[in-house]
Amino acid sequence: MNHQQRQLLCLSEGVRVSLCEQNIPQGSIIALRSMEPMNLFAWIWGIARHRCTAVLISDRDPDDVVPQRCAQVGATYVFSQAPAPAIPTARHPADFDRIAVILFTSGSTKQPKAVTHSLRTLFASAQASNRNIPLSIHDRWLQSLDLWHIGGLAIAFRTLLAGATWIPRDKNQSLGEQIQSDNITHISVVSTQLYRLLQESNVDLSSLKGVLVGGGPIPNQLVAQASHLPIHTTYGMTELGSQLCTTPSNASVQTLKTAGFPLHGWEVRIRAKGEICARGAPLFLGYFKNGALNQPFDEDGFFHTGDQGIIDEQGRLVVLGRCDQMFISGGENIHPEEIARCLCDLPDVEAALVFPVTHNEYGKRPVALIKGNISIATIQEHLQTHLPRFKHPDQFRVWPKDLPTQK
Repeated sequence: MNHQQRQLLCLSEGVRVSLCEQNIPQGSIIALRSMEPMNLFAWIWGIARHRCTAVLISDRDPDDVVPQRCAQVGATYVFSQAPAPAIPTARHPADFDRIAVILFTSGSTKQPKAVTHSLRTLFASAQASNRNIPLSIHDRWLQSLDLWHIGGLAIAFRTLLAGATWIPRDKNQSLGEQIQSDNITHISVVSTQLYRLLQESNVDLSSLKGVLVGGGPIPNQLVAQASHLPIHTTYGMTELGSQLCTTPSNASVQTLKTAGFPLHGWEVRIRAKGEICARGAPLFLGYFKNGALNQPFDEDGFFHTGDQGIIDEQGRLVVLGRCDQMFISGGENIHPEEIARCLCDLPDVEAALVFPVTHNEYGKRPVALIKGNISIATIQEHLQTHLPRFKHPDQFRVWPKDLPTQK
């Protein structure tokens, strides 16, 4: 057990004792917000050891949203900016199969879904990840994503399982500067973070052994630009405990343009309408609402992701886009995300958004919003060699100034 693990154990015992002293009954649902990462992780463990459930609320949520999140899952206690008192540990093991953590999705619905995980599902996800991206006690994974995001929480569980060191993010340094100064070996990033990292100059990234890139579609141009780094492209979501499929080490550029292969413990199937479905040990327990657990699995135990994809001849998952965003044009299926990714492969395109408009002859046709200094002729020439003609947008419009480029 390393120093960080001992510290976490002592802090979590302090949390458990504090909950006992406050007469908070076992089985309570406790919301957590605005805590330093190590304290937050200690509270998650301490709450689990007290046979309670931790609800992770985003620091980005406005204050008036917090009561709504608590009401949605029945949280009766909220702790914020509360340091965990360190107490020498005693043996109070957690129940690995009960609901330990509730996280909220960042989906497009008005009310985010409350996703439940047990310690067992989270450790199963960590184990699967560590088999594909090996971690040792000498490795250092940067906490580059927040813990209330499944990608951030997964970092904490991976390092805990492997005995590696988990390094908090220093917001006073750029990502590249901290990688260099703290001798970081592994990071998890979304496309925007990877793009910004590649723009940094005069930073030494030679300590990196693994760069896990996920959180949404990754432009092929960005993959190519980052090919000198040990990157792993991945596909996953909160319900899947982070990663479902991930590319292995030293993958070819062609493989990095896919989501990679299913990780250990997962079964992946492509069902009706090309929907990606999965079952396995890291799968979430269900959605929590009105005091009850809703398990949205089919009769075979598979979870339907709502994303469409194919498994190619090499067994790699290629994600096409959301099922509910696909539209039909003249009898042909069109995935807006596929067209947008193709547009973003152009160096001068900063962002692209594709959506359908009504068409008298074809029913619907794609239109693209483009952010970047690039000519229509250049865009059309690029599309001509990368997409069939029916997928080419009929119109290209300038990106509105007040429209953000984030997911």
